[in-house]
This record gives sequence, structure tokens and C-alpha cells, in this order.
Amino acid sequence: MGQIKMMTNGMYDKLVEKAFDFLNTDYDMILFPIHQKNDKVPDADGHWFTIAVNLEAKKFQIIDSARAPGNADFHISAGVHCRIQAIWNSRLWLVHNQGNTILGWK
Repeated sequence: MGQIKMMTNGMYDKLVEKAFDFLNTDYDMILFPIHQKNDKVPDADGHWFTIAVNLEAKKFQIIDSARAPGNADFHISAGVHCRIQAIWNSRLWLVHNQGNTILGWK
């Protein structure tokens, strides 16, 4: 699989910030659908998976029906949560949520 294109520019950051703007503590999860382009097969559709920010369980979850945790592409998927975590802990998020961070989350 190829790179996750949304992560290469500020567009991804803006989408995540927008998701956090409406965040209410009544929510259990925020789901981020992610599309990964297939660079090996130019006409292929690529692959969709979901990153869930599980607020109730205080952890990230990767929902991916086509990959097991040992799969190399799964590690690319797992890296997306680091980007979300960095945005979450940005100044914008800290101001909106009285300093709540997710540094200790898995």
C-alpha cells in the first residue's frame, strides 16, 4: 500500500481539529475514516480503515478488517494515531478542554 495522502499536508490537521471542536464529553468515540492509496496498482481503489478515539476506554483503536496487528501495513495505520494524538494535545485542544490530554493512552 502507498502513503496516506491526507497526512502529507495541513488538510488532515484541519479535519482532526474540526472533529475536536464539537467534542462533548457525552461522546464515547470519535471515528476517523482513512483512505490509503494503493501505489502498487494504479487503478486499484486502495484501502479504507478507521481510527477510533475511544474516549470512554481512553485508548486508540484501529478498525481494519483486512489487516492483522502483525501486518506491515497495519503499522502504517497505527502511525496515524500519533498524528491525531499530536493534534489533540495541541494548544487548541488544551484550551477547549481544560488541559485534558491523551499522553498516557494506548
